[in-house]
Amino acid sequence: MAPSEDPVASPICRRARRIPTVGAADTARISRARGRRAAGAFSRIDPVARARPGAPRLRGDVRPARGFVKALPFQLTNAQRLAAWRILQDIARPQPMNRLLEGDVGSGKTVVAAMTMHHVARAGFQSVLLAPTEVLARQHADVIQSLLGPFQIDVGLLVGSTPAAARKPMLASLAAGALPVLIGTHALIEEGVQFKNLALTVVDEQHRFGVGQR
Repeated sequence: MAPSEDPVASPICRRARRIPTVGAADTARISRARGRRAAGAFSRIDPVARARPGAPRLRGDVRPARGFVKALPFQLTNAQRLAAWRILQDIARPQPMNRLLEGDVGSGKTVVAAMTMHHVARAGFQSVLLAPTEVLARQHADVIQSLLGPFQIDVGLLVGSTPAAARKPMLASLAAGALPVLIGTHALIEEGVQFKNLALTVVDEQHRFGVGQR
């Protein structure tokens, strides 16, 4: 007899009386418990989310996005277009956006982030991208600089190995609002890094950062 079989009721009686098997009962009990845990979690998270201050509201103008897409040396996929469009709709709302952008390596997530950064910069705000390693931060900086450079949008790179001679003027430019995009590692969340009008935060591989860091 299988462990999940009910030793009392036969299959026929089970169907007639609608008595669940032991396995089914356990599954249902676990499902209810998970539901209670989820409800408890949401009840704790929701008041925190409601207490967050409103986000900077960006213009819903699609012309900057069209200009960015037109200047690309390649065609966006339908998935990239849809993801970018939904993000641009979100950042035009007064509520803070919280989106998870998923995709395989090489699927084009960075260009979607760059397109959003372009939109944010054109609206007069700043963006930051936090990467878990210096190698990834440099890769992102190279790609995003190549995409935003033609629009005269400066991209800064701040990592642990950034020399003090380069760090000081970069942070001054950031605090003054003159540097629209900054990419880096944990160095971005150290004391002394101040933005004038930050509107967009992108976290790459967010599972590699703590809740407080995110």
